[in-house]
Amino acid sequence: LDMVLKLQFNVALEPIVHKYGSYVDFDVVLFTGGFTEVFRNEILHLQQDNENIVLCDKPQAANVLGYYTFGR
Repeated sequence: LDMVLKLQFNVALEPIVHKYGSYVDFDVVLFTGGFTEVFRNEILHLQQDNENIVLCDKPQAANVLGYYTFGR
């Protein structure tokens, strides 16, 4: 299962990396949503080499919490 998740993680990020380049080109890369929950281990591994990669405390609720905070 780990190998499949790693493969799918790379497939999912390939178009982004192809279009925008390396993660180091950005100040912050923020992972949110269900994607973050499913690929948490892969993101943590990627984070070891990239200080600018951040995971939300509550990734699945991040979007709604952001809108809630913005609307207050």
